[in-house]
Amino acid sequence: MKKTYQKKSIASLCGLENADIRNVLKAMGYSDDEMKRRLKGWEKPEPKVKRGYLSLYSRLASSADEGAVIKYR
Repeated sequence: MKKTYQKKSIASLCGLENADIRNVLKAMGYSDDEMKRRLKGWEKPEPKVKRGYLSLYSRLASSADEGAVIKYR
């Protein structure tokens, strides 16, 4: 019989399913100074898809927990 494994996030493995990322990183041993240093050096990556429907969808769709539907103005 083949075993199946459920994928789990780092937060759930640490027992922090309902915690925000700052608390998860603190639980993993990151200091506030380390988080600030990393955030300061972070740059938004360039989108992989720049044209077409997928590009439009990636700019206008809501997040998955909100249904991933295109937002109306």
